[in-house]
Amino acid sequence: RYARWDGRRWVDRQITFGGKWFPQTPEGKTEPEPHYSGGVVLDPSDPRFVYLSRPISGRFEIERWFTPDGGDNWSHVAVTGNSKHDSVRPVVIRGVHPGGNQPRALWMNMNRYANYQDFMGTLQGGDEDRGEFDPKTTLRTADAVFRWVRSNPSPYPKFEWMLAPLFSGVVEYGIKTKNSAALDWVRGEGHSNAWKMGPRLGMADDVAVGQAFLNLYEIDRDPAQLAPTKAWIDGFIARPHTESLEWKNSIHNREMAWCDALFMCPPTMSILGRLTGDRSYYDKLCALWWKTSEYLYDKEEFLYFRDSRYFSQKEANGKKVFWSRGNGWVLAGLARTLMNMPQDHTGRAALVEQYRAMATKLAKLQTSDGTWHASLLDPASYPVPETSGTGFFVYAMTWGLNEGILDRSTFEPVVARGFAALTKAVDPSGRVSWIQPVGADPKLVKNSDTDTYGVGAFLLAACEMDKYLKTSR
Repeated sequence: RYARWDGRRWVDRQITFGGKWFPQTPEGKTEPEPHYSGGVVLDPSDPRFVYLSRPISGRFEIERWFTPDGGDNWSHVAVTGNSKHDSVRPVVIRGVHPGGNQPRALWMNMNRYANYQDFMGTLQGGDEDRGEFDPKTTLRTADAVFRWVRSNPSPYPKFEWMLAPLFSGVVEYGIKTKNSAALDWVRGEGHSNAWKMGPRLGMADDVAVGQAFLNLYEIDRDPAQLAPTKAWIDGFIARPHTESLEWKNSIHNREMAWCDALFMCPPTMSILGRLTGDRSYYDKLCALWWKTSEYLYDKEEFLYFRDSRYFSQKEANGKKVFWSRGNGWVLAGLARTLMNMPQDHTGRAALVEQYRAMATKLAKLQTSDGTWHASLLDPASYPVPETSGTGFFVYAMTWGLNEGILDRSTFEPVVARGFAALTKAVDPSGRVSWIQPVGADPKLVKNSDTDTYGVGAFLLAACEMDKYLKTSR
């Protein structure tokens, strides 16, 4: 627990469940030290940080926890993991500054602990990156974000769309940094579900994770990584796709009737076309893209409605409802589709034209804090940052700069402000904050809100920004 004096009273908050005692009680014996927990300690130089030991997968591990608000909200990152023995009783060494050559925290790694008179172990220590993060050192921040990802397993089934940007972001990060642990993490996630797509053939969300699996197939050449995605796409494009996209009768289970779908399915088809050499995938994705675009794209605002329910809705200021993350899905979907499409494909030019038109409009809608708020045309009604839409915009626009599609003088300041704002949203644990929860339209966001798709958007943006910073020097 974490307690602080607020000037009038003690405020006591739970940090996390600490588990049972760590002594290894002999079978049939009563534990003589049942109050010997794994341990918890404040950093005396900065009490926002706490080091603690708790059971993870049957073994006590050391974690670093961080609170920005006196214990009301917490994030954490693993200091140890997959230990052969229990890691317990952390202590913080006074006078050691982060980033030095000395370990900041020490703990006991116990080969055996029966009681205080009968034990065997070693002292271990470590020093971790605790920020502040600099937008110009993109991969340092990405390192911290990936450590947070590994320390905080997602509860989502492995085929869910919420994981698709995260898997793709970790793959891009792993390739860029030559971090085999990152690639192995995605391999483990995919293998644990036999690389399967979601169960709803026709529901675009259910194929989005296939993008990362196809990228791994390109490295590993394991047919198991390719087959489920290809089977899903082949079944999807074999359908007639002649229904109206009006949001009724569960149309989303058969057609790409909402703008998010343009991130989920067309880029998957584009990657598949590149890997198989079958150009018919590009032809079909273009036909499906423009069916959705003709229905949901506002040619006056150069933005997408989320779905037909929002055609007549208005924000508090009387403007149309255009959702930041929804348009982020589209712009990132355009970038990811185009980056895998041949330069000579007949459908490419029209997609590039829409990409430029949307990027130009969105650049004008960036707020003074560097982010795009939840509502694009009424940011004042949602007066806080929103980092999932912002992450997708920065990713897609920086890709356009890297490819020479967007004008440098116009867009470099936009992506620089955007990535600085994204970096500011990463806390010392590597947790990306201000991510709007799962939804379909603008909603208020809290600093404590985070989710996998926004984390993935950050990693994708960081990889593109690193490339841009290195090539533009």
